[in-house]
Amino acid sequence: MESIFFILLAATIGLATVIQGAFNQRVGQVLDLNLAILINSLVVLVISALVYVLARSFPQILPNAFATRSFEWNQLTQLGWRVILPGLCGFTIVAGIPWALSRLTALKVFFLIVVSQIFFSFLWDYFVLEVTLSGKRLVGVLVALAGVLITIL
Repeated sequence: MESIFFILLAATIGLATVIQGAFNQRVGQVLDLNLAILINSLVVLVISALVYVLARSFPQILPNAFATRSFEWNQLTQLGWRVILPGLCGFTIVAGIPWALSRLTALKVFFLIVVSQIFFSFLWDYFVLEVTLSGKRLVGVLVALAGVLITIL
């Protein structure tokens, strides 16, 4: 069974996603969405840099998931486009959620996000990780998709 910490972490991430999107949308109304996204990204950059410096300087105070490794510039070329894809996805999330919230209710936006995550993680597991499909998993995805239709209609 999963650790209660990671269950709470996942729930906190869900809460943070709603708060981030809603506040970016509100800040975007006062300033503009581009500036809200820039401020958001600068905060992420500063915090990420601080965590990186902490991990390099005091590795014992952070979980192993944040352990740093040696770095060679040629590693970037080995990764190719895959090195920038997470950043592009992050921008899509940070820019797309407040934009969607300007036109749809929070329930619709986040329900669609969650169901999309379920559907695409199902496909990822099958095609990339080669996880065997089970009837239980397929029914779960179909129930989630039915939930979208009920919520939106």
